[in-house]
Amino acid sequence: MSSNHLFPKTEKSAIRPWFGWIALLLFGASFSCALARSYCLYDTDCPPGLVCVVAQCLRPSTEAAPSDATVESEPSESTLEPTPTEPLPEGQTCWSGETRPCDLTGVTGCVAKPNNTFLCSSDTCQTGSQRCVNGQWEETCSTSSPRGTEICDGIDNNCDGKIDDNLPKCLSTFQSTSVSGQYVGLSVDPFDKNAYWFYREGPNEGFRLRRIATDTQETTDLALVLRGSSTPQSFPDVVASALYAPADKSPHLLYFVAEGGCALYKATLDQTVEVERLGKSSCRTEAVVPYPSGTKIEDVAFKDILTVAVHRTSKKLYLLESSEQVIHEYDPEAGTILTIFAQNGGTTSCSPSPFTAPKALHIPYLQAPQLLLLFQNPQQTGILHLDLFNVPCSSASYLLDGATGLREASTFASIQDSENTAIKGYYFAQTAANNTSCSLYTSVVNAATPSVPSAPTALVTGACERKDGLLDGVANTASVARIKEMVWDAKNKRAYLLESSSLGEAFRRYIP
Repeated sequence: MSSNHLFPKTEKSAIRPWFGWIALLLFGASFSCALARSYCLYDTDCPPGLVCVVAQCLRPSTEAAPSDATVESEPSESTLEPTPTEPLPEGQTCWSGETRPCDLTGVTGCVAKPNNTFLCSSDTCQTGSQRCVNGQWEETCSTSSPRGTEICDGIDNNCDGKIDDNLPKCLSTFQSTSVSGQYVGLSVDPFDKNAYWFYREGPNEGFRLRRIATDTQETTDLALVLRGSSTPQSFPDVVASALYAPADKSPHLLYFVAEGGCALYKATLDQTVEVERLGKSSCRTEAVVPYPSGTKIEDVAFKDILTVAVHRTSKKLYLLESSEQVIHEYDPEAGTILTIFAQNGGTTSCSPSPFTAPKALHIPYLQAPQLLLLFQNPQQTGILHLDLFNVPCSSASYLLDGATGLREASTFASIQDSENTAIKGYYFAQTAANNTSCSLYTSVVNAATPSVPSAPTALVTGACERKDGLLDGVANTASVARIKEMVWDAKNKRAYLLESSSLGEAFRRYIP
């Protein structure tokens, strides 16, 4: 035996089979584990007798996946997560890679049916599934089922989350209340295409602010918090509102009137809605004395503000007090108020023009500061046109009766042309005293002679019922109830209405 060898040659050769058996056993165990630990997502992905644990198929025992195990997965836009039997990580609503049947019960017009189908009209059904990506359910529903064609019927026929979108001559209902509910104070943002109004579900509740995206009908209730408080506030009554909506997405300002018309509030619509009262905290009881230029808003008390309007360019707010028929101009940047019109006399910047029973106040132009006031007296209904651009302010009134005998106009909205340089026409709402007839009129105005509008033409007239459909001449399939408020969106060419009927109140849209 040589001293250079640890073992004799006969002993060395004898142990070679021993090392081979060890290697074979180790390889077999490794190969067996590799087979057992094939890729999976659910237990059904594994061979019989195995379960899915951390994306690996293992025997149902105390055996656990090694901490340094690496599983090769198929290329995917999401990372596979643990099985759905384990708690979800914080921030996740589902396990990535999961699917579930689409649930369109929250989409307006869609009603869940058996076997995960969703009825969107009388003959349109959709099936499909949602995927979980990065721990969140996708908003879209993957489906190969045919969708319906959108028609003007107040239903989302093609299941895209939009009701009667881009259908001319179409009058649609977006939201409605119960019999005891109430809507008031409608404003529209033409840039974001959002509408705002105040609502309450019953007579014993306070009014709250609601926002709806007019394209998608997504609805958000906004909490109103008085400055210096952290508690959301509701209001026992709301009379009117006006919205200043800048195009640059900076915070919007919503002015609204409450407490019977003597309280004026400003709400800043930002991440939160902060509300502050403008003017004195008490109501005025004495007759108004026209406020001269430079009067601070904190020194002013109001009596019965009927309606308000904002001029988009100057940001000034115009307020109409009804009983004494005065119009004030509030400059938010200076914090001052000025009486520009007083029907019963006094020194103001606008000369008086006879009218009684003011109904609605609108600003038709984006550039020139002008006001339109719908008024009514026992003999006639007309519009008072105040040109605030000239000093002193000039006023002119013209009648709308024509041959139609328009005596009971409740509200109106001015229509502008695409350049926003001239009035193109008006919408008027009329309701008979006994609520047996409700009508919607339009009147065209020639820009060259704006003081001579055409006689109003009825778009629809009939029983005071709320029905969606077309306003297309003799082919009308829609009807209106009592129109309380109406706003014209000149940028997107849409009219929005708040209506009241025996069924409750509703927010509606008309596309000319």
